[in-house]
Amino acid sequence: MAEYFGDSNSGDSNNNGDRSAADIWSDAGASLLEVDLAALSDAELTQRLLGLEALRSQLEVAALETGGEWDRRQLWALDGARSGGAWLAARCGTALSTARERLRVGRKLPRLTAGRAALAAATITYSHLRILAQALRPETEDLMARDEAMLVAQALELTVEAFAKAVAHWLEHADPDESARKKRMQREGQSLHVSKTLDGIGVLNGTLDAEATSIVSAELHRVADELWRNEHRQADSTSGVPVVLPAARRAAALVEICRRAASHDAAASPWRTPTPQLMVHVDLNDLASPTGTGSLADGTPVSAEQLRRIGCEASVARLVTRGPSEVLDLGRGARLPSPALRRAVHARDQHCGFPGCTVPPEWCQVHHVIHWADGGETVITNLVLVCHHHHHLLHEGGWTATMSPDQKLQVFRPSGTPLQLHRQNAHLFQPSKSDPNQHPEAA
Repeated sequence: MAEYFGDSNSGDSNNNGDRSAADIWSDAGASLLEVDLAALSDAELTQRLLGLEALRSQLEVAALETGGEWDRRQLWALDGARSGGAWLAARCGTALSTARERLRVGRKLPRLTAGRAALAAATITYSHLRILAQALRPETEDLMARDEAMLVAQALELTVEAFAKAVAHWLEHADPDESARKKRMQREGQSLHVSKTLDGIGVLNGTLDAEATSIVSAELHRVADELWRNEHRQADSTSGVPVVLPAARRAAALVEICRRAASHDAAASPWRTPTPQLMVHVDLNDLASPTGTGSLADGTPVSAEQLRRIGCEASVARLVTRGPSEVLDLGRGARLPSPALRRAVHARDQHCGFPGCTVPPEWCQVHHVIHWADGGETVITNLVLVCHHHHHLLHEGGWTATMSPDQKLQVFRPSGTPLQLHRQNAHLFQPSKSDPNQHPEAA
């Protein structure tokens, strides 16, 4: 591939030993590989890693821009290739889907000036930029030009997963027709196949839309947790609790759910409609607006019509707020949070609150930031979700934590130094829905 960096025999080069661009790139890369990593101190190794990541971001922008312009000129046609993606896949060994995606992002990069600058400065990742580029289409171009800086500001603080949810919320308002079409396609594309092998083993394979996934996942986790607790209660003191993998426990939970449904009193209610419990987040104005949106417990956006339909046929645990209201306060009288307070903490945190951790709420415990025995209250401003691993660090590992005024966990290492991560786990983007074309910051 050296000829694509520059032709050493081109007219721009004489024969007096001028070095090609390929040689320069090759030497620069070789110098990076000649470092004795074992001889570096911990601080030097960390700085080298951060420096290489910054360099990677700059090279990423250069490669995307070059690829976008190269694809725009259709230079791949000179070699008889069917497309730029096919040419890259054949010449560079890149997966065809990856090559196509990168060229699409490169073509859109001139219209994503804020995203380009942030990637070049290594303040966002390529994955953040890719999500932004996917949201840029003819129907959203004007709104993207207006809101790109605001979205990039979100990307500076959010993980890739959380930013994808934030952009999905933005798209609900920027292009509601497309969002509705995608939801319809997801719903119509649902499928479930149950097949048997020759020895009778069942194999399940299927696809569910976001709403159905939340319902099924919540019930599987609930029953799996119930089975686990039953095993602990019945465990023999000598043999202990058998080790069961999470996947096996979910399979047992699915069978148990079907067994309970089959044993239900058919005479009393032969075609009883199920009433799953589903947690949704919705602003009061959204619930009253036909163009409003809310989100499921994991942050997946849902429309107001979906919320109203869910409310008709499901037992919904609602947490309706107007702005950043205080949710619940049980004071010092109760040590354990009530189910309602647990739902409030789940709704706020959405996963483990330890910086950088995304373990889902069903695998977390509610932790008192100031321990109840030390005078801490059982109120939402003193509670946070933490997974088992980080719960252990905060109690037995010497780590400490405080809660910031905006209810974000601030964590300190055993040495007393703060753990600082620039990206947050939860999506922050909450646009105003009174006017779908109103800029969130102007609401």
